[in-house]
Amino acid sequence: MSLIRAARRVAWALGLSTLLVGCQQPAPSAPAVTPAVDYMPPARAAMARSDYTAALPLLQKAVAANANNLEARYRLGVTASYLDLLDEAKAAFQWVVAHGAPSSSEVQVARDWLARASGAEARATTPAKAEEELRPDRANISGKVLGEAEGGSVKPLVRQQILLRGAPNTPVKDEWHLLRTEPDGGYRFSNVPPGDYMITDRVAGPPVWRLKVTLKAGDKAVLDLNPQNTAKIRDDFPGYQ
Repeated sequence: MSLIRAARRVAWALGLSTLLVGCQQPAPSAPAVTPAVDYMPPARAAMARSDYTAALPLLQKAVAANANNLEARYRLGVTASYLDLLDEAKAAFQWVVAHGAPSSSEVQVARDWLARASGAEARATTPAKAEEELRPDRANISGKVLGEAEGGSVKPLVRQQILLRGAPNTPVKDEWHLLRTEPDGGYRFSNVPPGDYMITDRVAGPPVWRLKVTLKAGDKAVLDLNPQNTAKIRDDFPGYQ
């Protein structure tokens, strides 16, 4: 019997020591979590240098990762419009209008783009009309957008985005007019209310041009945007955000 008791004591001691060793082992570590990729910084950088081909897939991934990212949707619309991906631009801008704050610059630009796109589609199916007649209580402004070329010469910038917006704290502060230049670099804003305006190439981010123009009723103003009046040389709205 003493041998049986001794064997039981040894077995009990071995079981207890095994249990204690098991309790002292560290708990299994949680599986590593892959940090989410933020596609927006490189997308913003690509757009800032006008590399829309590089920006497009980054913005598409940003929207796929967060369908409610308004900035990504808006920038996707801008980028797609530059690349002539009109269906994708239209879908992005429609989402911005439906979900953004009505008074935000993004929604205003999206609405303007959609209205102009709709007008372009209508014009494509109807005979061309003569240039719109200037109303006596409105003003026109036109010109060409020229960029630097090799050898110190200039070249027309085709499909360059140009924005005419009412100057801050003026009666026309809510005016927004957006277009893209013609094949010869030309642009024209017709029948806009008289007042003080900012003409620029950017809705957000550092502009190449940012000039002030005062339009009076009946004016047919002409203003070329060229390397001699870029924001680095002349910025009529310094510090404007």
